[in-house]
Amino acid sequence: MNTPPWYERLARRHGMRLAFVAALLVSLPTLGMGFFIDDYYHLHTIEGGVSPATPFDSFIFATGDPTQKRDFAGRGLMTWFTLPELKAAFFRPLASATMVLDDALFGHDAVLYHLHSILWYMALMGAVALLYRRSLPPGLCLLALLLFAVDEGHVFAAGWWSNRNALVAAAPAFFGLAAHLRWREAGWRMGLPLSLAGYALGFLGGETALGVMGYLGAYELVGRGDHISKRLAALTPAAALSVAYLVGYQLAGRGAYGLGIYYDPFSETGVFLAGLPLRFCKLVAVQFFMLPVEAPLVAPALASAVAVAAVAAMVVVAWLLWHGLRLLPPHERRGAGWLIAGAALSCGPLMATYPSVRNMLVPSLGGAVAIALVIRGASRAVTGMRPPRRLRACAGLLVALHLVLAPLIWPGLTLGIRLASRIVLPPILEDFPLGNGAVEGKTMYAVHVPEPFAAWYPMVVRPFYGYTAPEAWHLLCMAPGDVRMTRESASTFVLEPIRGAFLTTAPETLLRSDRHPMATGDTVLLPGVTATVLSLEGTHPKRVRFDLGRPLEDESVVLLVYEGLGLRVLTPPPVGRSVLLSTGWDKLTVADVLSRAAGH
Repeated sequence: MNTPPWYERLARRHGMRLAFVAALLVSLPTLGMGFFIDDYYHLHTIEGGVSPATPFDSFIFATGDPTQKRDFAGRGLMTWFTLPELKAAFFRPLASATMVLDDALFGHDAVLYHLHSILWYMALMGAVALLYRRSLPPGLCLLALLLFAVDEGHVFAAGWWSNRNALVAAAPAFFGLAAHLRWREAGWRMGLPLSLAGYALGFLGGETALGVMGYLGAYELVGRGDHISKRLAALTPAAALSVAYLVGYQLAGRGAYGLGIYYDPFSETGVFLAGLPLRFCKLVAVQFFMLPVEAPLVAPALASAVAVAAVAAMVVVAWLLWHGLRLLPPHERRGAGWLIAGAALSCGPLMATYPSVRNMLVPSLGGAVAIALVIRGASRAVTGMRPPRRLRACAGLLVALHLVLAPLIWPGLTLGIRLASRIVLPPILEDFPLGNGAVEGKTMYAVHVPEPFAAWYPMVVRPFYGYTAPEAWHLLCMAPGDVRMTRESASTFVLEPIRGAFLTTAPETLLRSDRHPMATGDTVLLPGVTATVLSLEGTHPKRVRFDLGRPLEDESVVLLVYEGLGLRVLTPPPVGRSVLLSTGWDKLTVADVLSRAAGH
């Protein structure tokens, strides 16, 4: 007699407790993550700071109104090269309310903020467990839930405070889906209204809830065997709610436009549709094989290699699922099939943005089932036959990735973010080149600051830690290499990257997509600085003149550059002379970086 595999035995002895314990254990290290990047923007907004957002609607970074560029110039993100029509305005009032609550109850104690997020993660686990138990046999159910619990992509939702909105959206929507299943399968009368309530709360949490509608569609179209008219009738209430949400979303001017990592399906339809197949392949590769699809954002030269790997991964996954589903008994195949189909459909909303592991929270519900199916299919004890060697090899790889490596990524990434904070915070706080008294009333120009945190966030981070903020902060150049600065007059100078050009890095394209290029002669007038594009390299500005409207030596003006691991005050060259601005990053050693991360 064949011995059942380990997860079948665990499912019988310990039920779902093991998966919940695993979820808690992997998420506990995030208590030490602290605040990072966008967290400071939200806290700044919640505590009454100047921003396009409001405390209970804090996920508005840019409204799409061209006048915002002047209104918020000198605050960090609204730079001379920011697209005037830039829009990053997301409707997440419930998620914002949870953040307001944190600030009111916990002050600036980040540990309690993260504990709150872990509670949301455990709530999500509860919803997922309900769905799995109703759809899968015990062994497959436990294995899938365990894979979902430790999924490395979930660390962003469970650990990064700014990304908690994904949990706030997904948890109630998945509970709504579980209520729908109980209504359809057990005739529970409260199932329909509770399902709609869950979806509505999810939509108030964020756009992530839209992906759950993909599972609802898959359940009715793939997971049910009754007449099509009944299935369509069951879908109608949720479909009507979703349409109402989307129409209201558009009428309220929400969404994204002009960002390099977003593709507007309505105004950029051609680009959006052309990239759909490859973006889907990348999401599949992320879910199954942890392919680092974000790598081209940092190293564009890797784009082709990542694309080829993603397509190859898609082919392998299709082969694995064909074998896995074929080995399932018919009564189990329907439950696993609709969850996997739902995962594919739930990727629809993600097609409008750059593929990333942190966006995979909702698709991973069915993704975990697909991975569990392959692992289960490679077990001779389950199938009663000797599976193909290639299937067993792939299953072994998936076990290594998702049950060994994935849990280790949680503390590793938490530690990495904590160390990164220790590197990027001091240059704009205690190691800032000017003391508090010298900062007050100054207009500061980040002449060459390619490090995004120091380039964008001083105006919101310094007050948070009790430091004085300058009167204004203008970012001029983020080019990663050396930049030549040529003084033309008392108040003007030209910046020219030695290699490359402006607007070629991922941080820059967050503020202006390549699909909205600038032209020679373009002039941007902002309070405190006027920028004129003098020449291009391809479609990117190569030489840009900046006029500060007052002498560079004026006592109210401070020029800053980033060197090594910090900022320094730049003494402007004489009129007619040039100076080379270099970050010196090529001279940094690993020891230098580790020393800063250690606080030395």
